Amino acid sequence: MKKNFARKVKRIKSRKRNREIRASYWGWCKWGDCKNLWRTITNNDMSFADKGIKQSGRTKDGKKFFDVKETRLMDILNVSITVVDFETNVKTKQGEGRYCVLFEQNGQRSKFITNCYNLKDVLD
Repeated sequence: MKKNFARKVKRIKSRKRNREIRASYWGWCKWGDCKNLWRTITNNDMSFADKGIKQSGRTKDGKKFFDVKETRLMDILNVSITVVDFETNVKTKQGEGRYCVLFEQNGQRSKFITNCYNLKDVLD
């Protein structure tokens, strides 16, 4: 299959047909373990970062989005952490009005979501 892809791409002269062939094989290369093959044959990386597209860090309604691992409050109970940032009035499947807190522990950033009035009062 890999050799077949390489032969077809090399043989096609039409720009439109070449794009169609690449589109059909792109899904195959994406889900298979063929990213290096795709990059070698097409001189094109499959990531958004190489194309200059970055995540904005905000949701559609303008709230901050922390793209880090979520941690349960029980895992950080009685452990010293440093609060880096937080967002108020976050809507989750458990309800509205919650706080999403970005924190750092041992140089690693994580987040937790809380509705605890004591923590909300301290953060405000």
